[in-house]
Amino acid sequence: MLTLTGDVDALVRLHVDNVDDLQKVVNRLRRKGVGVLQTKTLIVIASWQRGTPVP
Repeated sequence: MLTLTGDVDALVRLHVDNVDDLQKVVNRLRRKGVGVLQTKTLIVIASWQRGTPVP
């Protein structure tokens, strides 16, 4: 977990097998996360590194 400034308080990077598993994690955070008032989910559909062509 990283501590950030700006709109978010924390960024959590997850790897899940499917969207259903992601939903379970998000729901668990909402139910049991101490002080979690809201969540925002972003999904990476592709990645690249500097100096390589964008696919």
